[in-house]
Amino acid sequence: MADTLTTNLTNLMYEMRERAVRVFPTRAVFLSELEGVNKDAEPVYNSRGRIRRDTPEGRKTFSGKWARVPLRLNPKQGTGTIAEAGTVNTPHVVNTNEAHIPITRIVHPISISLDAAYASEDNYAETAGAVADEMKEAEDVMPRVENEMLQGNGDALLAAVTAGLATAVVTVGTAANFYQLYVGRIIDVLTRANGTPVTNGAGRTIVDTNPAAGTITVDLAITTTTAEGVYIEGSYGTAIQGLGQVIASTGVFEGIDKALVPQWRGVDGRSGVVTAADLSMALLDAAEDTVGNNGGGPDFYLGDPRVISRYHQTLITQVRWAGEAGVLKTGWSGVTYRDKVLVADRDAKPGRIIGLDMDAYQLYSYTNGPDWIDDTGSMWMRFSRKLPREAWFADFFQFGVRKNNTTVFLDNLNRS
Repeated sequence: MADTLTTNLTNLMYEMRERAVRVFPTRAVFLSELEGVNKDAEPVYNSRGRIRRDTPEGRKTFSGKWARVPLRLNPKQGTGTIAEAGTVNTPHVVNTNEAHIPITRIVHPISISLDAAYASEDNYAETAGAVADEMKEAEDVMPRVENEMLQGNGDALLAAVTAGLATAVVTVGTAANFYQLYVGRIIDVLTRANGTPVTNGAGRTIVDTNPAAGTITVDLAITTTTAEGVYIEGSYGTAIQGLGQVIASTGVFEGIDKALVPQWRGVDGRSGVVTAADLSMALLDAAEDTVGNNGGGPDFYLGDPRVISRYHQTLITQVRWAGEAGVLKTGWSGVTYRDKVLVADRDAKPGRIIGLDMDAYQLYSYTNGPDWIDDTGSMWMRFSRKLPREAWFADFFQFGVRKNNTTVFLDNLNRS
């Protein structure tokens, strides 16, 4: 009976494969836009056609486990006027480069014990339902973690430790994103410089949070200093690239040193001003003007929901106008600034919004979406002479960026 049960469960997982690939991108705004899939899991199109994953068909943009990203550092030069008998400008080489970025592996395991299989011999639907629920959970949580990484700095850091303690309480500051630091989450507490866990720091569970105090409580006392950070479980050093790297003005990103190549920096829409301020049309106008100097600009804005809510509230207070509602082609809605939609993303850094130029980004992947690994001949695998069986829901992909200076950000914004 156990063999039949396992076969049936495998069939169930195969049946759910198509749904996983189809529905997966609809879980977050940026993923939907990158994949070109709306909230109803239908394809959408823009001036470039449908934006979707670049896969290794023909191996045109792949070399082994590396994806090749073509980079455009600035508009092509050479255009100019001439006199009636004058000389045409000398042709200039396009200022381009090429980056090689590794594909990242993100995996969510599920398991079923042999006892559970035997106990359900008389009620197959019970076990099948449990596995289906596990698969649904995997479909929900994986895009959530991927979205955290896409909004991050490429290091899987959720929050830096801001004060040293030798207790189960970890201080991360009131500016941390507590949407990501939820009760029940398993995290790693590591030294930021090298990824070394503090004693008992790996695999800790958050058992309580206090956003007002800027603290989380974990299930075991640990000793932390300001050199540590709270990380996505098991992901230090292998995270997906993120928008935090795109907007940075320093550091090496996709092999290019931003300090040496000004065109490879993101654009600060507030031009270095760090004083807290309400998001306003004036700030957005200034941001658009600044990023427009680079020959491009955002298709829409994505950011802290409470910053966007305050913007909405300010419009009502100042001009008794709530602003027009706007909807992206992927179905996500928000309030508009001129003809651009401001969409909330709870994974955004608190106090920040980012203007996204979708023409600058591309997903690179081995497949068209996440899938259950079955290269051993079955989705169910057993390890280390143990009875429980595991199945792995995996996605092999990377976020590639062709240009940085058409992405604009605004930081230190007041929240509602």
